[in-house]
Amino acid sequence: MNIYDGVINKKKELYERDGFVVLSNFFDDEYVKTLILESNRLLLIANNNKESNPIKFNQVNSQIYRIDPIINISKIYKNLLKNKNFINILEFFEGSEISLLKDKLIYKPAGSRGYPMHQDYAWCQGIFPSSLFSVMISLCKANEKNGAVKFFKGYHDKLLSTENEIRHMNQNEVKQVNLEKGVIVELNMGDIVIFKGLTPHQSSENLSNESRPLLYFSFNHKKDGNFYNEYWNQYEKYSQSTLDINGNYINPYESK
Repeated sequence: MNIYDGVINKKKELYERDGFVVLSNFFDDEYVKTLILESNRLLLIANNNKESNPIKFNQVNSQIYRIDPIINISKIYKNLLKNKNFINILEFFEGSEISLLKDKLIYKPAGSRGYPMHQDYAWCQGIFPSSLFSVMISLCKANEKNGAVKFFKGYHDKLLSTENEIRHMNQNEVKQVNLEKGVIVELNMGDIVIFKGLTPHQSSENLSNESRPLLYFSFNHKKDGNFYNEYWNQYEKYSQSTLDINGNYINPYESK
């Protein structure tokens, strides 16, 4: 994909306006097959001998929901970060060199719950840079039935929840958002979505009979520093989800 192409310049304008952008068919079919086979391999390893497995994973109803981090156990996924076309396009959209903050593979198996509206930076504020943004790579056909992510356009200019409170948005804060601006982003294999750390988003339950696997990489601007190891040190502190009295998950590193 040529970053000097007029179409890509238009896409960057949409990214700045809406807070997210979809780049269809970014990765070709053969490469996506490689990424999918790797996700299957990691799932098999994680499922075998769960008690002593070195892979860190989040489990829902005995099914693997998420594995993170992933670049420490997968050369294929680590090499994605050396893919110049991939990194160049991210840096083009952000207008800055970038540094990896976190990485994960979310399977979201059939029957998995969704998650409430939130801004990613709400979970990172005061700890990691506000230049946070993320990219997700679709390893499936993501749609409304299997819990595709829903983004809300044009609310990426400020934090909508209470400052210094690490959580999802509450009902009063959600009222700041025009729900009609929400877009369920349906994806094909190989599509990517780039979204800013302040872009509100949510998802619904996976009502299909299959998983909805997505790869996630989050970055900050390189000039703000390298926080990768610090992020995972923080993650260790919050890796066990707990429930509040309303049955909501309390976890600064919630799954998508």
